[in-house]
Amino acid sequence: MASNHASSILVRTQTLSVNLQRQCALLQSLVHRSQNSPSILRVSRPSRRTMSATATMGSLNLENINPHVREAQYGVRGELAQRSEKYRAQLKKGLPPTPPEESLPFDQVISANIGNPQQLDQKPITFFRQVLSLVEYPALLDSPEVLKQSLGYKQDVIDRARWLLNEVKSVGAYSASQGAPGIRESVARYIKNRDGYPSDAANIFLSAGASSGVNTLMNVICASPESGILVPIPQYPLYTATLAVLNARVVPYYLEESRAWTTNLDTIKESYQKAKAEGTDVRAIVIINPGNPTGATLSAEDVRSVLEFAAENNLVVLADEVYQTNVFVGSFTSFKKGLRELQKEVPKKYDNVELASLNSISK
Repeated sequence: MASNHASSILVRTQTLSVNLQRQCALLQSLVHRSQNSPSILRVSRPSRRTMSATATMGSLNLENINPHVREAQYGVRGELAQRSEKYRAQLKKGLPPTPPEESLPFDQVISANIGNPQQLDQKPITFFRQVLSLVEYPALLDSPEVLKQSLGYKQDVIDRARWLLNEVKSVGAYSASQGAPGIRESVARYIKNRDGYPSDAANIFLSAGASSGVNTLMNVICASPESGILVPIPQYPLYTATLAVLNARVVPYYLEESRAWTTNLDTIKESYQKAKAEGTDVRAIVIINPGNPTGATLSAEDVRSVLEFAAENNLVVLADEVYQTNVFVGSFTSFKKGLRELQKEVPKKYDNVELASLNSISK
């Protein structure tokens, strides 16, 4: 980025220099003509430009950009997060503060503003990292004994990397829009083993992170400014920020701290009815399970009640389940499993429920 910026400044400086030379030549010509002609010459003054990065310099500024982008809030990366980075940089210097800085009464900054477990020293899964290293640099696979004896790689890591490369050929290559078929089939097998019900790879979509999947779903669901989506509060601000950019409506429902931040169906119904009375076309409900930032895990009964409510009101269910392996109290029940059990108990009644479950390997 720095190189591009420097090149941009250089080109802009050269352009200004050429313009100034042309203007000087024009003025000299005009002066010469005025000395030899009684007519009055008027010279238009060029608009003033500077090299500073001000709003008047470019075509875009806070006043003329998309107002919905300007109104979007992403608090977990906002002022507090920026202040924490400033403190972290100050601590990293390890030197006495330079006025007007003051010394800090602490020696460490712990970021608790966002779900980022590895920053809080949760150890990454070695298997993932080793497989990634091999698919990024396949030449390592030419020396499997060195990998195993000197670097601590296991045979299952080597086998997985070879299988992946056989499926995708290269991690630098484009894949099918829905994702590489072999990987989607692998995901489907995982879901089947997790829930005990069949999973179809044709219904699996791979995206560049769960946030990209959420963004795509929101763009499809929100058809007009009256479109609304039920969103839990507190929540990860991806949902409210995306709805703001789409000029759609957030329909908040509040989680109950007294009940360990779980959902209350009566609260959901109240928010839904209020929004409908105000003219909102409520089209979907977001459930974050386990909760972010609360960490709460929904019981199987809560999962079931939300699905029943969605079926009654023709709502799409967006189940954000990216923290499903980070469960500390209780056990995780996926919405996919909950839906399949309802369909088994009451044939046909829940066949039209539309469910999008989101998972991620980043956690």
